[in-house]
Amino acid sequence: MFKHQLPRQNSLHEVQKIAYSPVNVLKHISLGAPFICSGMLDNWPALRRWNPAYLSAKCAGNKVIVKDIKRNKKDICQFGEAMRVLQRQNQGEIENDVVIQMSQIKTGRYFSRSKPALEVLYDDIVLPKIIPHRRIVEINFWAGSGGNVTELHFDPLDNFLSLVSGNKNLSMIK
Repeated sequence: MFKHQLPRQNSLHEVQKIAYSPVNVLKHISLGAPFICSGMLDNWPALRRWNPAYLSAKCAGNKVIVKDIKRNKKDICQFGEAMRVLQRQNQGEIENDVVIQMSQIKTGRYFSRSKPALEVLYDDIVLPKIIPHRRIVEINFWAGSGGNVTELHFDPLDNFLSLVSGNKNLSMIK
């Protein structure tokens, strides 16, 4: 979304927590360091709607990418089936090995030639006015039942990570 700048060598920033306001967000974006912003999603319908039953009803037949973490293998399956696996994992019936990986809800005008797999969820998201919508490259949906670890990586574009349900542990290695 915004031009990415790599941090100076050996520079780690303490992650600041801020209350949402356009001024606060723009100020912290300009610092080029990660931050946590509370209240930014308060008007998202997703916060009220997104639960396994709603998501399955809206997206059951849509095809999504699932990753089997233990086998380091990706496959395509129907969203409804992937949600059933996540629910069984969450209830402890099977091991936590599968996640729904980067299923697109929205893509920018020139980014994708195909319709996003989960476009039906777009109306549940309210983008902050400070984000120029023409600059959005993609909006992705990820889901897991917990305990999953993402390997250390670098994203070429700046991101907003929006957590609708559950918790996420983000850490920097010092």
